Amino acid sequence: MTITLLKQCEDLINRGLSYIKTETTANQKVVTARLDDHQQAIYDLAVSYAEIRSALNLQEFAEGSGDEEKKLADLFSAEVICATLARLIRAPGDIGLSASDFDLGTDVSDFLSEQLSKDSLSQLGKSLATSAGDIGQRGLEEEKQLMADTFRQFANEVVEPLAERIHRSDLMIPDQILEGLKELGCFGLSVPERFGGLLPDE
Repeated sequence: MTITLLKQCEDLINRGLSYIKTETTANQKVVTARLDDHQQAIYDLAVSYAEIRSALNLQEFAEGSGDEEKKLADLFSAEVICATLARLIRAPGDIGLSASDFDLGTDVSDFLSEQLSKDSLSQLGKSLATSAGDIGQRGLEEEKQLMADTFRQFANEVVEPLAERIHRSDLMIPDQILEGLKELGCFGLSVPERFGGLLPDE
């Protein structure tokens, strides 16, 4: 059912994209000036499309994995569906749709309620805590798995002992954490390697 709901959202997005294409083209060419009139709709559709495709890919990955992966995939899908519908229903006319197009039936509301309820989130959190955060294989290459293990170790040894006090007392993040993140190269994750960062050069 989750994949069906995601596909329904994807269909709404594709219909919106088709409408925007019609509104911004003339003689089969994009009219740049017209894009400005549809900036918000284009942004909303682009973000929604990226999130829905991510959720579908995660569902595909979880299909061959364990129960925890499936639960996490369903939770992520629920978050994405909720965000997509909220984002696009604000002004459906801007993407060539009407409010009635977003009436996806009780299946979607039942799914969202089930996945996003406090009881469901609490149960999943306890389950992950019991498994010490080990949710099995994540399909990572060896190098990225090593990075993930390093970050987990840092989180367990440095962040976890301080996290509750920082959160409950609304404190600034201490240098102990910031310096550790700096040493791990976290502030260079989006910087290409040729400039001293960790992002692989294309």
